[in-house]
Amino acid sequence: KILKFLYTQEIAKLHLIDKAHYETLVKNKALKKSIWRGDLKSEYRANFWIYQTPLYSVQEEVKKTLHISQDVDVYDYIHSEINSRKDFTNTGLDIARVKDDISKDTPRTYLVSNDYKAQNQLYRILLAIAYVKPNISYCQGMNFIGGVLLKVVKNEEVAFWMMLSMIMKFDMENLFMPGVPDLPLREHQINYYIHNMLPDLYSHFRRIGVTSGFFISRWFMTLFAVYLPYHTVLRVWDCFLLDGWKTMIKVGVGILKEIRHQILALDLEDLSNYLRNNLRSQHSDFKRLLKAAHKVHTSSKELKKIEEEYYIEQAHLKLAAVEDTHAFTEEEVKALRWVKTEFEKFDPSTKKDVKEFQNKIEKLNQELESFNKYYLTASMELVKVEQEIELMCEKKTIYIQNLKAMENKFKRSKSKNFLTRLIGVKNKLKVVGLPEEFPQIDLRYEYAQPSFELIRKEDILKCKEKLHQIDEELKELQNQYLQKYNLFSEAKIKVEEMKEKKQSYSQQLCGFIYTYQTKKNNTLLSLSKQLRPTPL
Repeated sequence: KILKFLYTQEIAKLHLIDKAHYETLVKNKALKKSIWRGDLKSEYRANFWIYQTPLYSVQEEVKKTLHISQDVDVYDYIHSEINSRKDFTNTGLDIARVKDDISKDTPRTYLVSNDYKAQNQLYRILLAIAYVKPNISYCQGMNFIGGVLLKVVKNEEVAFWMMLSMIMKFDMENLFMPGVPDLPLREHQINYYIHNMLPDLYSHFRRIGVTSGFFISRWFMTLFAVYLPYHTVLRVWDCFLLDGWKTMIKVGVGILKEIRHQILALDLEDLSNYLRNNLRSQHSDFKRLLKAAHKVHTSSKELKKIEEEYYIEQAHLKLAAVEDTHAFTEEEVKALRWVKTEFEKFDPSTKKDVKEFQNKIEKLNQELESFNKYYLTASMELVKVEQEIELMCEKKTIYIQNLKAMENKFKRSKSKNFLTRLIGVKNKLKVVGLPEEFPQIDLRYEYAQPSFELIRKEDILKCKEKLHQIDEELKELQNQYLQKYNLFSEAKIKVEEMKEKKQSYSQQLCGFIYTYQTKKNNTLLSLSKQLRPTPL
C-alpha cells in the first residue's frame, strides 16, 4: 500500500536493498504501476527513455547497413554524406523534396516554433532519419515526435538515435511509409475496443459517418504529441516506451471514455472542431487520464491476434482480386497465385471429408429420431402399467379391509344373543319400515362387503375369491411391468449411446474444420506477410 505514495525512482532504489525486496517489487509490478500513475520525475525521464530504447544495437545495425567502420561517428558521417552526395537515386530518396517538406514543417512544430536553434536541430534529425530509412523518407507527424525527444533529452544526436530506435523497436516504419500501410491496422485494432467497450459511441460514429481513422491518424502518427498537453504527453510516452502500442490503444479508448457524453451530442462538423480544439485543454489532468487508460483491459497478445485477423482479412480481399494483375506487383501476383494453388490442393479433399462426416451425422439423426419414438412409446407403456399396478394395489387394500370387517361381523353373529337381537330387528323393521339407504352400502367394488348387515359365509367366500383374483391380476401386471421396464432401460441406453456417438461425430467434425481453418488462416497469414511492405 505504501508503494503508491513513492516516486518511480524511489521504488527503483528499493530494488537494490536485497533479494526479498526485489522479488516483492517485481511480483507486484511496482515500477510499472508507478509509471502508469505518472510518478516519474522529469529529471529522471531522459535516462529512463534512453534505457527503454535499444540505442546501442541500433547504432551497430546502422553501421553495418551503411558500411561504416567502428571508429567513425555515425551521425556526423550521415550529414556529411547528405551534404556531399549529389545523387541519391540508388536509394530511392528524393532528397530535394524531403528537405523542402521538413523545412516547411519544422517551424510549425509547436515545441520548437519559437527556437530557431531547436528548429535547425530538428531539421537535421529528420533529415538523418530519411537518409537511414529511405523507404520512410519523411512523413508529417514525425516532426512532432522528434520535437518531443529533442526537448526531453536536450541533445540532437541522442534524440536522433532515440527516434530511430523507437521506429525500429515499435514497428513504426509501416506507419510512416508512403501510403501509411499500418495505419488501417491501428484503426482496426482501436475499432475492436471501441465496439466492445463503447458500443453506443461506436454506433454514433457510424450514424454521423465518422470512422476512427478520422482522429486516430493524427493521434497515433504523432503519439498524441499534438493533441494532448505537453506534460500529459510525457507521461503517455513513459507508458508507451514501457508497454508499446497497447499504451496508444489504452490512451485512445481512455480519452473517448472521458469525453463520451460530449461526443454523443455532436454531429460531424462539431465533432471535428471539438477534437481539434478541446483535447489539449480537457486532459491537463494526466493522472486522471492515465487512470482511465489503465482500466482499459488489453494485452500485446490480444493485439497480435487482432493484427493477424486483420491481415488474414486483407489477404482474403486481395486473393479475391488476384485476376486484376494491374493492382499488384509481380511478386504480389506470384504470392497470390501460390495461395490459390495451395487452396486447390486441400479444398477438394476437405470438402469430401466434411461431406462424409455430415452424412454420418445425418444418418445418425434419422436413426435417433426413429428410436426416440420407440423410446417414448416404451416410456408411456411403462407409466401406464405403473398406474394400473397402483390402482390394483388400492383395490386389493380395500378388499382386505372389508374382508376383515365381514369376518368380524360374522363371528359376532354366532353369539348367544343373536336370535333375540335378530327377532327384535325384524319386528322393528316391520313397524318402522326399512330405510332406503340401509341395504345399499356405498362400496367401490362388487362383493367388497355384503348389502345387508346379516353376513353370510358365502359372502366371505366370494370376497376371498375376488381377492385371489386380484392377486393373480397383480402378478400379471408386475410381470408386464418388469418386461416393459427392461425394454425401456434398453431403449434408454441405446438412445444415450446414439447421442454420445452423434456428439463424438460432431466434435470430430468441428475439430477437423478447425484444423482446416487454422491451416487456411496460416496460409493466408503467410500471404499477408509477403504482401505487407517490408521495412528496410
